[in-house]
Amino acid sequence: MNEARNVQAVQDIYAAFGRGDIPAIVERLANDVTWRCHFDPVVPFGGVFDGKGNVPKFFERLGGAVDTQVFEPQEFVAQGDTVVSIGRYVCKGRASGKTSDGRWVFIWKFRGDGRIASYEQFHTAGIADLFR
Repeated sequence: MNEARNVQAVQDIYAAFGRGDIPAIVERLANDVTWRCHFDPVVPFGGVFDGKGNVPKFFERLGGAVDTQVFEPQEFVAQGDTVVSIGRYVCKGRASGKTSDGRWVFIWKFRGDGRIASYEQFHTAGIADLFR
């Protein structure tokens, strides 16, 4: 049953992202959440944002660097306390005006209390081209 609950939690987070409701996302995190965004170093919203208080910085950097045009979760795979989501992301670099259309994989790990313990983000390499 936790698997269905966890998938729903991830879907709720994506809905909050679509509304720009970052506090609703942060509310679901454990205080000591591990938040890692694996990108080429040129991407300004890549890196480590560990701790509930640091996660909003990721969203600030993301919003400052790109205009999100399409955020489309397409598949969810759940096993135990882990949810892997796969989807499509289209964005336009604010400074470069270039557009990236690529795929992503996010890995969410939950604690027994339903809080998010860790998050990892992977994107296709093309997103770095927005910043070169």
